[in-house]
Amino acid sequence: MTPNSSLKEKTPAEVFLGRKLRTRMSLLVPQSESAEDPLAKERRECMEQQFDRKHGVVKRKFDVGDKVYAKQWKSPQFHCVKGTVVRRVGSVNYEVEINGRVVRKHTNQLRCRDKQEGHVERNESLKVLLEVLAAEDAYTRRE
Repeated sequence: MTPNSSLKEKTPAEVFLGRKLRTRMSLLVPQSESAEDPLAKERRECMEQQFDRKHGVVKRKFDVGDKVYAKQWKSPQFHCVKGTVVRRVGSVNYEVEINGRVVRKHTNQLRCRDKQEGHVERNESLKVLLEVLAAEDAYTRRE
């Protein structure tokens, strides 16, 4: 596949497909990480972000000593128990101490045990709503 000057020094296949073809010969040539086409890199990052948004990807990373809820399976259901992260094993697995025993858990089976601000606000807004409804109910009963 010879580049053609009328096609801006690209091969007909590159013009047709919009990318360089991958052949056995091209696999022999070492490529550095910076050799990635900037347009291809931007397209890949955009696809990753779109996938993450669509599938609700949440990056979870726990540190040693973090308090977590861990899923404990008892067929056919599971329940969450309190535990503490002992150490990280690999990129997505952790050793968690639960009731004096150390068990290995995947990140998908762990949730942070600390109170989250949004969760507290939701409870507070619910309390306020119930108080307002109770006050309105008491007001209408007096009339």
